[in-house]
Amino acid sequence: MRMSVVFVDGVAFKHKMAQSELSAALASVHAARIEARASVDALKVKLGQAPLEAKSLAQAILTSKQVALASAVRTNKRLRPARRATLDRCFAVTANLELEGPVPEPATIHVVPKSSGFRIVHEFKLKHRTLQDMARRVIECHFVPRPWQYTHRGVHKAIAKAKQQLQTGHVCFATLDIVEHFASFEASKLVNELPIPQGWVEFVVSGRHLAAGGLVGPLPVPSDVLLHQARRGIPLGSICSPIVAAYCMSRLSWTRSAGLLNYADNFLLLAETQGQLESGIGQLFDAVAKLPGGKFQLKLVSQGHASKSFVFLGHELTYLGKNVSVKPSECAFQWLLSEPEKLEVLLSKYGYLLSHQNKQKALELLAHMTAYATGWFAAFRACDEKILQELKALVFSEIDEHAKKLGFTSKQISEAIQPGMGFRLKNYGLTAASFFDHEKDKWTSTSHNENVT
Repeated sequence: MRMSVVFVDGVAFKHKMAQSELSAALASVHAARIEARASVDALKVKLGQAPLEAKSLAQAILTSKQVALASAVRTNKRLRPARRATLDRCFAVTANLELEGPVPEPATIHVVPKSSGFRIVHEFKLKHRTLQDMARRVIECHFVPRPWQYTHRGVHKAIAKAKQQLQTGHVCFATLDIVEHFASFEASKLVNELPIPQGWVEFVVSGRHLAAGGLVGPLPVPSDVLLHQARRGIPLGSICSPIVAAYCMSRLSWTRSAGLLNYADNFLLLAETQGQLESGIGQLFDAVAKLPGGKFQLKLVSQGHASKSFVFLGHELTYLGKNVSVKPSECAFQWLLSEPEKLEVLLSKYGYLLSHQNKQKALELLAHMTAYATGWFAAFRACDEKILQELKALVFSEIDEHAKKLGFTSKQISEAIQPGMGFRLKNYGLTAASFFDHEKDKWTSTSHNENVT
């Protein structure tokens, strides 16, 4: 049977089902999503009323075929089309998803260069991602964020809070981060911290005995060393790693009522005097060293007076007396330009050919540029409005010019945007919203048949 396409929440899923089978499959997915949400809501209620019943409910979520199907679809639809599994595969995986040991599905290991060396990012397939999403559902129910935690709120709110603190006279700053944060977790310690069974901690959260499907990228050290490092801590690229990190970070012992902002493994301390700042730095070093779930080491990145400017989460903040200037850092500005510049070269060089011989490819390039730029401006919306308006005029005018030359409307470009095209904060992995979002109840069962090459 030929591959056909069905749209789930506006996202295209390939499949090989007959129409009657497809209708039943869509109904099953819809019912699974409702059941998954109801199970999570029930767990949240029981956590405050009956802890023993809550434990049973958590176990039920982790063994539910309905929750597994909902998680398979939810995590799968966020991938780019090239990586997205078929709808048939979602059903096949969730039909036999018993967790009895290591997950028998290899993960690709990407070696990504960075200024201070390299980082290892795991690319998981559907079985791993489904189990990780199920674990995330349970852990999220137990997660109670602290007032100074912004990972679940977004970078823009962390920057807005920092700006407010500076305006109230907290002008002595220190930026800090945790050295190799994800690699510092230990499964043996997480077992006693996370509200999920030991097997889930070992085989889903930490990826014990994780099978490697290959190494991608430059190999700065021997492959066996890279594979050893890839199996340390909790994997970067796992759906549940960010909530595990946030959950453990919420255990940080911090008694000061103001002055601390945290996003992922990044910290900003703000104080009125240098003496208060030094005291806060010492307290934070001690507190991070006592975090549960692993062995963590804090590093001081920068320190000084805010009138000299400092960078936090890709934003450059400067105290100007009554006002505070917020603009993208030089690195963040390059993030804005880098991807559109690459695509602009392709469009400038091959635009005519693309528009006549492969209109779909040309449209995808424009959609990618639009999604990337839109995502960047959303991530940096805490910057000064004048700066943002100037940058928007610069970037979107280029996109509009290409669109007119190639004969595409803004509506066509918008409709061509797919998951995975948007901007992602390179230093912090995915944006926080993708870790803590909750599925909205919108369901599209429209489908059409087409030849898929």
